[in-house]
Amino acid sequence: MKGKVISFIVLGVLLYLVFLLRLDSFSIRPWDESTYAVNVYEMLHGHHYFVPYFNGGIDNLTTKPLLTRWIQMLFVTILGYNELAIRLPSAIAGILIAYFLFVFIKKSGSTLWAWCSFLILITSIGFVHFHTSRTGDADAILNLFLFLSNIYFFYFINSEENKSRNVFLYFLFLALAFGAKSVAALLFVPAHLFIVVYQKKFIPAFSLKGLYLGKLAFLLIAGFFILSRQVYDPNYISNIINNDASRLFAIIDLHKEPFDFYFNNLYNYRFSCWVAIFIVGAILLWKHKAMFHNKTIFIWCISLITVYLFIISYSVTKLEWYDMPLYPYLAIVTGYAIYYCLQNLPAFDPSKATMPLAIIIVFSIPIYFAIKQSHDNDRKPGDRKIERVEDYLFEKEKQGANFNNYTICDNSYLGPMLFYKYKLQDKGQQIKIADTSAIQAPTMLIAANDTIKNYVLSKFNCTIADSWNELVVLNVKSKK
Repeated sequence: MKGKVISFIVLGVLLYLVFLLRLDSFSIRPWDESTYAVNVYEMLHGHHYFVPYFNGGIDNLTTKPLLTRWIQMLFVTILGYNELAIRLPSAIAGILIAYFLFVFIKKSGSTLWAWCSFLILITSIGFVHFHTSRTGDADAILNLFLFLSNIYFFYFINSEENKSRNVFLYFLFLALAFGAKSVAALLFVPAHLFIVVYQKKFIPAFSLKGLYLGKLAFLLIAGFFILSRQVYDPNYISNIINNDASRLFAIIDLHKEPFDFYFNNLYNYRFSCWVAIFIVGAILLWKHKAMFHNKTIFIWCISLITVYLFIISYSVTKLEWYDMPLYPYLAIVTGYAIYYCLQNLPAFDPSKATMPLAIIIVFSIPIYFAIKQSHDNDRKPGDRKIERVEDYLFEKEKQGANFNNYTICDNSYLGPMLFYKYKLQDKGQQIKIADTSAIQAPTMLIAANDTIKNYVLSKFNCTIADSWNELVVLNVKSKK
């Protein structure tokens, strides 16, 4: 009992430090996070619950189903419209993945192996960073439902108990993954088919009632996500085909990368601490296949990793966070290598109640850097440059600044500016977003772009009221 209490406390503290601490300590990010945040606000205030809106019109560029935004809408309703409410669903999804991984390996392998896999997962930059478990995007929620789907697929393949229930839950969670990110939910399916055939479970599955109920549940849930939006947006299905399914064969938004893009990322920084140990873990896991469920875990993990990695590498459109679903399985295999080494140390006793604390000491350096990196908000210089306006609004709002009747003039992505416009609007502060042709004096003008600043200074009588990095606030008094 003492060991369980210590384990629960250590798990909770680590999950809080990595996923939740300072979650709202940086401004809303461009592209997906700010797009989802704006969708949520306009859907709530316009009562458009089945189609996303952006800047007053239907958001045709966002083809992902609405499950993530519905969850975010719930948190916004409870916590208000702010950075925390937008990001908390992703953070909770990351927490649940890490926790379910721990429980799964503890049940299928051992407690020590579970701890090693858990700690490797939460110290992987590719799993806990931007566009993953600490920003308001769809990827963490997709990954949660994919991981649950894959766990129940494992139970269906390798356990004689509750087979019908397990195959039903496999399809149910696969459907929810589809609701988070449409066709991205299906990229593990070729691996599932391979495993079913390899394990000789294909024919017996047809006798299970849960197989047919699960397929029906998937079709109904996935169909609901698609058709409920198609009613309000007649171009939706064609946009899914053009924007999502076509990513395998066409370049979307100039995101063309070489075939080894994800391999390089894993090696260079997203899983760099653990790549070599992963190879050792794979060898040891196969070598010790007679222990626990080692053989089935090996086949399950390696098949999922290989097939998914090949598909996203073959895809013409590549983005670094597309590899997020790989990390639980990479962590399990890598964790086995460290588990094997620790259990063979004469001075290490995994049966002691203080074992979790001893594991923390072993992993102390990776844990330190994982917590530091997850909180640093470290961005590339180019990203910091285009995010100056939202950074300024975020920092000044925290200090109690009032932006009523201010104007933003900037040529960077509109999403973050709309987020802060709506957030300030809920506080009674009216802020305008305008291009140079629509600037009206008098106003307090926020500008970060040199071209815009020079234009305003040449056309208006104004003084500098505030400056922040390269951003200035101009007190625009009148036209020249």
